[in-house]
Amino acid sequence: MDATNHHDVLKAVSSTAIAEVGHDNKEIQDAIALKGAIPPLVALFKGKRISVQMKGAMAVESLASHNPFIEKAFLEKSLTKYLLKLLKAFQMDVKEQGAIALWALAGQTLKQQKYIAEQIGYSFIINMLLSPSAKMQYVGGEAIIALSKDSRMHQNQICEANGIAPLVHLLRISKIAEGTLLSIIRAMESIFQKKNSTFDSQELYLLEDTEEFLMLRHILEVSPVSQQCIVDENAFPILIQLLKNHPSPNIKVEVAFSLACIVLGNDVLQKDLHENEGFEYADVFHLLHSTEKDICLRAGYALTLFAFNIRCQQYIILESGIMTISIFEPFLESPIETEKAMAAFQIVEWAKVIRDVDHITLSARGVTILVDSLYSVQTSTTVLTGNLIASLAHSRAGIPEAFTALGTVQQLCYHLYPGTEEV
Repeated sequence: MDATNHHDVLKAVSSTAIAEVGHDNKEIQDAIALKGAIPPLVALFKGKRISVQMKGAMAVESLASHNPFIEKAFLEKSLTKYLLKLLKAFQMDVKEQGAIALWALAGQTLKQQKYIAEQIGYSFIINMLLSPSAKMQYVGGEAIIALSKDSRMHQNQICEANGIAPLVHLLRISKIAEGTLLSIIRAMESIFQKKNSTFDSQELYLLEDTEEFLMLRHILEVSPVSQQCIVDENAFPILIQLLKNHPSPNIKVEVAFSLACIVLGNDVLQKDLHENEGFEYADVFHLLHSTEKDICLRAGYALTLFAFNIRCQQYIILESGIMTISIFEPFLESPIETEKAMAAFQIVEWAKVIRDVDHITLSARGVTILVDSLYSVQTSTTVLTGNLIASLAHSRAGIPEAFTALGTVQQLCYHLYPGTEEV
């Protein structure tokens, strides 16, 4: 064995060892990084041996997984450009490892995930969705979610790049892994989620100095492009079938939420869903009584979106079952802040149709919980609460005034200065 091959073997073996010992262990991950492993790992990708780079990508995935410090260190070394090259490899296992390592660098924040997804690009993301590999499909779905969330520009561009078709195709595959299917359904719903009078940075840049800013404010909340795409791809029958027949309650409730996002704010689509596609609220309503808390809460949120700001629709939903405060009480008393905030949002929206509590008392309780949630030290709670308050501010009369009376504006202003960028 010549010296070059010997060095390559050592690099591959060392990378494999790092991948093994660093897996799911932040303390060891940090220790390896502090010993100076990151620069030589990055340098390894400058070589020509794909097999060595694949082992290096395994080490990158292991070290960076759920470790913001190491993610940042790799990103500062411009590792993404080398990992992107692995996506062009002929061998599927190399492509898979490159994709997984890239997504490990995406971390847990939306900003970083968007950055990695943008680096991958629409073309590669769609190729991932079309791949026979479950791992590639999963990363492609997660990248779509990152791009689409709170970005009307990306939502429309994904549709224009024919990104809906491969998502719908994957929904038709009967033997697809549940985790991959969840990612694909969430990717679809992210494309249709409405924004609450928020804007992409690109949109703000284009609009902030124009007189059209205020006039376009409402228009930017609607995405007829993406809604038309779902009609063209005939996705409704597949989603309805999953909702009615899939054995997993997790899949069923995610499909329900996805359907709610798709038809939100579109009376024509909502009518079509009920009259022509066989959708029934009963299929969602029974999930409200699931023994799994996450499913119950998600089902409640889906029903809330179906009837958001449409009182007659709420009464139609109630034909499938009785809505009582007992459904929401476990979440309103939950020690998990995000559960409590989500339940508070739902009781405010359903206040006039929940039968066993006065609607004024119920609305006041929900508003108070949401205002209190703005004082949380948890970023996830603050971000979620801000979105929920923004949604309710577009609902019935009196709700914005109730928030204002409880000092919401002052607390929101406080959050503009310290803390994380997302907050």
